[in-house]
Amino acid sequence: PRMDDPMPTLWSMIGGEGAQTHKSYLRVLYMPSWNLVLGPLYAILGLMISTAKRSLRGGSESRSAEAQEAFRSLNATLFSGMALFTSAILTIFSIQIVRIGLGEATSIGAGIFFPLGGMLVFAVWGLIRILRRHGQGGSLREGGPAEGALTGGLADNANWKVGAFYVNRGDPSLMVESRFGIGYCANWGNRLAATFNLVALGLILALILLGFAL
Repeated sequence: PRMDDPMPTLWSMIGGEGAQTHKSYLRVLYMPSWNLVLGPLYAILGLMISTAKRSLRGGSESRSAEAQEAFRSLNATLFSGMALFTSAILTIFSIQIVRIGLGEATSIGAGIFFPLGGMLVFAVWGLIRILRRHGQGGSLREGGPAEGALTGGLADNANWKVGAFYVNRGDPSLMVESRFGIGYCANWGNRLAATFNLVALGLILALILLGFAL
């Protein structure tokens, strides 16, 4: 009730062309709603990563299980850290929107750059650590023969659509080691994993479209 009406648009608050719009709960609570959506999504994804399938390689002197465990643990840690940074950024954004509406601030402010910078440093540190000490799937730590075949159907091209999407209805795993890039990808043959990804994508797209409408 203490906010002026009209109030600045979200676009003008982040440096776009100055414009004003009518005050509403929806406009004020738009940024906090991102946290309400991303929070549970991050939590579920973090759990899925922490229980992702281990694609073991055989061979003498292989430490594949140990290497996979370390790689999976690091990925879960990195994802959790990025989730906390994202939450901090959205929280600062939400508070500043309220302060702008109350006339206590004129812009988002420089405070948001601290978690942004921290997130960038954290992401680069994690990437370097993976590339230098772990490798994709923990391959640098395995110690066994590099040509050892992956187990669990991950080496079977029939389970990969367009070479990048893992679809195996007979595999109960929610996530598996990515064939390209670093980290894990969803098993689109698992109904639970597929449903989660589609719901998450739908919620995020809905919020983006809502932002344009505001």
